[in-house]
Amino acid sequence: MDFGLGFVIGLVIGLLINWVLEPLFKRRAHSAAQVNAELQPRSEALESASAGEGWRAGQASTPGKITKVIIRDRDDLERIDGIGPVFASRLNEGGIFTYKQLTSTPAARIQQLVAAEAWQNIDVQAWIVEAERLAAQQHH
Repeated sequence: MDFGLGFVIGLVIGLLINWVLEPLFKRRAHSAAQVNAELQPRSEALESASAGEGWRAGQASTPGKITKVIIRDRDDLERIDGIGPVFASRLNEGGIFTYKQLTSTPAARIQQLVAAEAWQNIDVQAWIVEAERLAAQQHH
């Protein structure tokens, strides 16, 4: 009789623990699914942007190794008059991805990053002013 009573008590305790813990695990699983749903569009955008570079977001560069993927917010720097695909790419390589970053970078550093030829008459100050205007539009 002691074994049967212990078995029933253990069963009841197990069911109570399951009843208490199950909602916590469901909530955690729901949160993880929500995060994945939010990151999916960014991951797809990163994959399409990097297709020419020969890698995909989330793939390890070496089997068995985890590659950290950094997702940055990017503004279309080419909207600024005088910045085309080449200059935008050079700015990105220098760590400038947003209008705000462009406005907070010294003009001399921007000139150094874009490495414009002498005949390419660029106006970095005008770029900064236009980037400020575009950044302000984003916040309205």
